[in-house]
Amino acid sequence: MQYQRFTADVVFTGEAVLTQHAVIANAQGTIIDVVPLEQAGSEVQQFNGLLCPGFVNAHCHLELSHMLGRIPAHTGMVDFLLQVMFNRQADAELIQYAMHNAAEQMLGHGIVAVGDICNTANSAAIKQHSSIYWHSLVEISGFVPAAALQRFEQGIAVMQALQQHQSAAQMSVVPHAPYSVSGKLYELIAQQTQTVVSMHNQESVAEEMLLTQGNGDLLRLYEAIGVNIDFFTPKGNSSLQHVADWLPQQGNLLLVHNCHSTADDIALMQQRQQAVYWCFCPRANQYIGNPLPNVPLFIEKDTRICLGTDSLASNHSLSILAEMQTLQAAFPQLQLAQLLQWATYNGAAALGIQQQYGQLKPGMKPGLLLLENVGANGDISHSSIQRLC
Repeated sequence: MQYQRFTADVVFTGEAVLTQHAVIANAQGTIIDVVPLEQAGSEVQQFNGLLCPGFVNAHCHLELSHMLGRIPAHTGMVDFLLQVMFNRQADAELIQYAMHNAAEQMLGHGIVAVGDICNTANSAAIKQHSSIYWHSLVEISGFVPAAALQRFEQGIAVMQALQQHQSAAQMSVVPHAPYSVSGKLYELIAQQTQTVVSMHNQESVAEEMLLTQGNGDLLRLYEAIGVNIDFFTPKGNSSLQHVADWLPQQGNLLLVHNCHSTADDIALMQQRQQAVYWCFCPRANQYIGNPLPNVPLFIEKDTRICLGTDSLASNHSLSILAEMQTLQAAFPQLQLAQLLQWATYNGAAALGIQQQYGQLKPGMKPGLLLLENVGANGDISHSSIQRLC
């Protein structure tokens, strides 16, 4: 059987940094072994840079790809949400074309697996014919308790439509955010048996103000969409603490954004029996006008971190490398190996696919990337990606 042999200055396996090693793969991209260079045999392809597994985009909204450039940057959370709600409709062919291009863009950026938020079944055909692994997270919202069952049934209908094109094991029904899902709706979602559950978490000051004090800019959002929330009584604690008891206890829990999460929020989640992953989408935070999460705090508390791109409504491109570059620029103390683990193994583990993706191990088919132009001390500000297999 014909094997491909690759080596570079550094090999990152998903968890370990190796030098003087080679990656051996077959023609289909399945990893045969990672061995010391002297054991790799002949015809080893030598590259300058770093070899690593394909990237995992743990949080994306593929179906919003047609909104690229439609919403100005720095609007703030409420105006961003209103523009998405009022302007997301478009010609069906345009939506499909934009999703196809976005999926191809992700492939070109070295992304091999995606946790994709779905409010519709629009992405079904794209996913069926894509070489990317997709976990569809069918997102449900509804802050009014009386509408909980209707909203839940609508979400189940979207999931059933997606199941005509995608394995049921690769989808979940999930809550949107603490400020947009009632306790009753959380309880309906929690009754489902699922491997992965995600939620937008503590993304803005407005979210914290509503859930903590019952005031703030999100009141303007509900007024704009004609929803009366006079029934709502805040508990006085953070938005994550407000909903923690309602969150599903089974499957991996993926909390996205976390711009205002505190040590108390992290400690609360670390008491849970399930694996909790904190997904950062820094370029979307910057685009909308929210702060970046307190990344050093999450590292200090030994949390599981992964990365996402969010959507083209709130980003200029769907690139995990660009997300890593943004974090490294904001937090220069971050080590490249940390960023790469978040981009590969941790993202795969969050989606429950670490037996196939995120690591360079025999029998896996995780994709193999070459990270070029890595500077001193792991500086990736000028780096680019080449996909080898």
